[in-house]
Amino acid sequence: MRFKGYISTICLFALNSLLPAAFAQAVVNPLPGADVVCQPAQQSNTVNCDMVELTNSEKLFAITWDDNNQSFIKVFLRGEVSQTQLITLPAGANAADIAIANDLNNTGDLKLAVTYQAGSDVYLSLYNISGTSTVLSTSLSGTYKLNTESARNAHIDMLADNTAKINSKPSLHKFGVSWEEFDPTTNAMSVQARAADVASPTAYSWTVYVPQAEKSDIATYVNAATNKEYLCVLYVKPNSVTNTGSDLRMLETELDGSLNQYHFLEKGKDFSSARIECQALYNGVGSKWAAVAAVGTITPGMYAATIYNDSKTGADISTPLGNYNNDKPAIAAGSGKTSDQYAAVFFPMYQGSLYMTSAGQWNNSWNANYYKVNQSTMDITSGAPAVAVSSCSNDGNGQLIAWFNGSDIVYKIINDAIQSADPTVIKTTAVINGLTVYPNPATDVLQIAGSKAAAYTVADITGRSVLVGSFDGSAMTVDIHSLTAGSYILHLQDKQAVRFVKQ
Repeated sequence: MRFKGYISTICLFALNSLLPAAFAQAVVNPLPGADVVCQPAQQSNTVNCDMVELTNSEKLFAITWDDNNQSFIKVFLRGEVSQTQLITLPAGANAADIAIANDLNNTGDLKLAVTYQAGSDVYLSLYNISGTSTVLSTSLSGTYKLNTESARNAHIDMLADNTAKINSKPSLHKFGVSWEEFDPTTNAMSVQARAADVASPTAYSWTVYVPQAEKSDIATYVNAATNKEYLCVLYVKPNSVTNTGSDLRMLETELDGSLNQYHFLEKGKDFSSARIECQALYNGVGSKWAAVAAVGTITPGMYAATIYNDSKTGADISTPLGNYNNDKPAIAAGSGKTSDQYAAVFFPMYQGSLYMTSAGQWNNSWNANYYKVNQSTMDITSGAPAVAVSSCSNDGNGQLIAWFNGSDIVYKIINDAIQSADPTVIKTTAVINGLTVYPNPATDVLQIAGSKAAAYTVADITGRSVLVGSFDGSAMTVDIHSLTAGSYILHLQDKQAVRFVKQ
């Protein structure tokens, strides 16, 4: 699932020397993984991304950004042979959001669904993505205007269809889209939302109209036990009782009409922004959705990041970091390969740097630590830049993080969503599916137990192969002394990949 936020950084030593002691103690090591340049950019106020998992853990992902009032999209295929395609949206198109979908008519192909704003209109464009097993290519298949009156702030999310699986994963072909549109009857903005299939993008199966509302976002989830499909529309609406401040509300609706429930998340407050995400797969345990909002504090112009889900009221999770402005927090949600549920919230903190905290199993105990996201220095002088994060929309695994660092659009991929939600908790022994890898972290040699595989591959966090070899008789070891310090993935035949850390 995807989310948006804002970041930049300075080196950890300098950061700890500048921040108050309480904040410095709360920040732990940066998330693992290299910062990889996606594309140079002069200026970007919006970054969004999405990712799906293909066969053999290969990933196809897309990143979109603005540069001088025009949106661009780069599509990546990361596997044995990595490829990219650059898409330039029409002149004047900006604030794009994206979602990857399956083409059920050509099951080996994918589609890219894009919403964007151009002037006072919002559009949905669909692109064909083919050649994921040969030569990657993209082509525009259609563009559709969504609004009638002046509109803005379009968002899109895909539903995971458990009844039509591709490569044993739910297919992605139904979407929910939302935007804000001027309503002449109330002389104010309203929130509009629709649901349809990418095969018939204007044949709406569900519509929503919320008068006098703005700052909206949309997310989708599927109850795997019943295969029922739900859409959640988050928005801010003026408080009609006290006429003081605004209310943060969410409409949760089931597509067959059996549920149409409004949630009042916060009343009578000042909201700078709000975001919502649902799990890629909902297995009946814990919460279904999570939202984060920037809520005004007693200090004018300052905002705190507040988290909500369907089992708890709002909780200010930015308080431990001190009195810093969190006016654009972002949220992601998903379930990793072990089907554990998690949610992660990202903050723009102190001179534009981005930090993350998380909760496993969707409980009420958020992690006490705050992880710094980016490794490289950022040159941000005009405020916190845009950032986006996505787990794989068809299985909830992994995290793709993309952001603007002042001169480039940058990304990193963390392969296991559960580990990345708490990246500094490193066990001395990693055991997965009967495979034991120790010590972890390691300095020179990894010891392997529980595998009869003859060959192995070690990849860095971007998926690039850095070591290959085979076991010599009963000596089940991997010599890693030549690797630089960092996080790596050990791949063995017929075994799940295991993450380890080289010190």
